[in-house]
Amino acid sequence: MNAFISDLSALQQILQPGDNMPVEAKAQVARLEKKIPPPLLAHFSRQLACGRHGVGLLRNGVCSACHIRVPSVTLDDLRRTDDVVLCENCGCYLAPPPDEEQLVKEPLLVQTPAVRRRGRRKLAVDVT
Repeated sequence: MNAFISDLSALQQILQPGDNMPVEAKAQVARLEKKIPPPLLAHFSRQLACGRHGVGLLRNGVCSACHIRVPSVTLDDLRRTDDVVLCENCGCYLAPPPDEEQLVKEPLLVQTPAVRRRGRRKLAVDVT
């Protein structure tokens, strides 16, 4: 997972709805905001200000923020690159769930059994 996305995910957990934020949490928020680039933080803050999720986990190819299936091209981008990927539907940053991070990045090739093709059957025509 991209380091920025993990920081944004941690920031989202801290900024859960609630008015009372301990001093330690405020210090942790300030420390995380310094690590995140300003354009990413601005988009994340806009998402939260509108009442949306800033980061959505992908589970079985579905964004956990909007519950819409993510295109396979986006899934491949997320798995193969270290870039930040946005959900095309809700605009949140996409992150793989923690258990999928440990999977092999390249898909394994599985050999399928050979399929025996049958020719087209010819009908016997009785011409009398």
